[in-house]
Amino acid sequence: MPSEHEGLGIAALEALVCGVPSVLADVEGLRDIHEVSASLKLVPPSAEGVAHGVSTLIATDAQVVAQATSQVAANVRDVHDQRQQIERLLQIYRGD
Repeated sequence: MPSEHEGLGIAALEALVCGVPSVLADVEGLRDIHEVSASLKLVPPSAEGVAHGVSTLIATDAQVVAQATSQVAANVRDVHDQRQQIERLLQIYRGD
């Protein structure tokens, strides 16, 4: 996701939940879902940055990427689940 300006991109979340190794631009919003992982690269928002991120993913051992991708997918599902987000908002409004 090579954006210069991006909110918390639903496409990025969907890709991660589906277990797709991802290269995300290091911009506000996308940075919120970054985890240190062999399957998720945060790069400068430039053609060179994206190319380097993709090259790094390609050069990483496939088994390492697969295992990391599975962990990232589980973490993103846990943190960004809509039901949990709604419950967190309700807690804020109720003053819990």
